[in-house]
Amino acid sequence: MKHLKLLLACAAFLSLLAPGAAAEEGSGGSALTAYLKGVYLEAEGDFLNAYQYYLYASARDPGNGRILLRLAKTATEVGDYEDARKYCEELVRSGAPGPEARMILAEVEYRLGNREAALAALVELRDRSDVPRFSILKFLAKVYRDLGRTDDARRTLEEASGLPEADPYVFYELGVIHAEAGKLDEARETLEKAVVIDPDFAPARLVLAKLYMHLGRREEGKASFREA
Repeated sequence: MKHLKLLLACAAFLSLLAPGAAAEEGSGGSALTAYLKGVYLEAEGDFLNAYQYYLYASARDPGNGRILLRLAKTATEVGDYEDARKYCEELVRSGAPGPEARMILAEVEYRLGNREAALAALVELRDRSDVPRFSILKFLAKVYRDLGRTDDARRTLEEASGLPEADPYVFYELGVIHAEAGKLDEARETLEKAVVIDPDFAPARLVLAKLYMHLGRREEGKASFREA
């Protein structure tokens, strides 16, 4: 059994080395070729091999911001969060333009369980004009909820709900917050907006059904349960 475990561990290790060797062989020693192959593989959803190509490209062209950004993205996708943070911090230190590195950094810190660090990165981003504002607000509200800052989450969700990109999730979360605060009519109205946008959004249907029942609107409650 011990020998079998050792063989499996070696096989796993070699599987990680193989993409790096393939990157070297497949790029002909060119950082640009390796980078372009990484972009192709990333678009195909093959993040591990894309990551290896970007690593090879970065070794051949250290400090290239475009490669570092791709490294940060794919490192996050494959769960290499510490290295993803390192690439983001290097980009931020370099003064690279654009918000992408800080956005990835917020995601990495969140996945590592560092909610306050994620919050700091998102707060810094929220008032920039070159960011996807709705995505930032939605993520920010989630972090506020995790930190128990319900009022901040509510205000952030209300702001997000007024944007053209507003989705069912935003209205659902806002409706739940209203329900928790005992504002049942506001909760109902907000959850109804969620199911208007997406009639198949089951979480909103379920909470809405419970609200209808609590408000004495039993037939609507039963119908909402059936829809869910």
